[in-house]
Amino acid sequence: MARAIRGAQPREPPDTKWVMAGSHNRTNAAPRENDEALVRIRSAPIHDQYRSNFWALRAAAS
Repeated sequence: MARAIRGAQPREPPDTKWVMAGSHNRTNAAPRENDEALVRIRSAPIHDQYRSNFWALRAAAS
């Protein structure tokens, strides 16, 4: 799973850019029972690179 997110999070400015990546699945068991890795990176350049790469891959797949 990887996701580029822009928006308000608790205790962060509303224009904060960050990326979440890892093996974490969106299930109730993932954060509690499974052996998953999840990394949150707060970085505008990495966010922008991720989004650019996502849209390029999406366009190539169309």
